[in-house]
Amino acid sequence: MSRFFSTIAVIWRLAKPYFYSEDRRAGRILLAAVIAIELSTVGLRKPVNELYPGDRIIELAIAKGIPFTTASDAHSHAQLSENFPRLAQKLAAFGIHQVCIFEKHQRIMRPLGIEPLL
Repeated sequence: MSRFFSTIAVIWRLAKPYFYSEDRRAGRILLAAVIAIELSTVGLRKPVNELYPGDRIIELAIAKGIPFTTASDAHSHAQLSENFPRLAQKLAAFGIHQVCIFEKHQRIMRPLGIEPLL
């Protein structure tokens, strides 16, 4: 049981700055993403027609050193990696050069080989 409480203590130490953030909405979103923030193309299939999350959340995450992971929220094989070229452009525009993946509950950082489009 002590491992459980030590894990909770580590999570709280990481989460506390976001919990007390002046920008409450952004703080709560960042609090939910202490492990990593998912950059998703699902919004490009929706009426909003933009990547999730918005630029403000990405900027805050970069400032706090929170890593990113990617997703397409695919519900069929046809949607796998759909709109990833646009996602790659967004990553490059923000200077994000690596994303994380998870293997056996361990976060592993992977470099990206993308350059911003001119």
